[in-house]
Amino acid sequence: MSADALQPGDVVVVRTPLTIPGLAIRCDALLHHEQPVDHVAVVHHRDPNGRIVVSEGRPSRIGLANLDDYVAVSDNAGQTKTDAQRAGMVADMDAARGTSYDWLAILVDVGAVLGLPEPTAADYGARLPRQLVCSSYAVWLYHRQGLPHPAGMDRWVRPYHWQRFNRRQDWRATTTAGETP
Repeated sequence: MSADALQPGDVVVVRTPLTIPGLAIRCDALLHHEQPVDHVAVVHHRDPNGRIVVSEGRPSRIGLANLDDYVAVSDNAGQTKTDAQRAGMVADMDAARGTSYDWLAILVDVGAVLGLPEPTAADYGARLPRQLVCSSYAVWLYHRQGLPHPAGMDRWVRPYHWQRFNRRQDWRATTTAGETP
């Protein structure tokens, strides 16, 4: 992964400082044969010092953070995005700032590690949801711009889905709906 190639709208899959929910999400990734990742962030801009600022869903709300605070594992910088799509994502990120965190989705992540059944898909559509987590936030942004994204338009997308999407470059094999198989 090269930080130099990252532009607004690119999704970066990362490891954060360890927490109990983060440990469960990393275990979920390992159970699905992916690297132990626990977070997804979307590039928003570079600050005046050239550092990458990301938009992310975090325990409290959607907000901005420095990518340097995390260990970046993979990205989708190779996925084609137009300037209009990138600008649209930045506008959507700005509109979503302050949106509440989706704690139920985190409980579903933890439950998946414990082998509990997962709920059925929850399609957000084009409107801004009332609550989001990092991985579903990125899916919502991509859905709004008609870009390929992992695992459908779904509340229950987890960081390992984005890790697999990036690793396999699944954006190359998309359906007309912009969802990957």
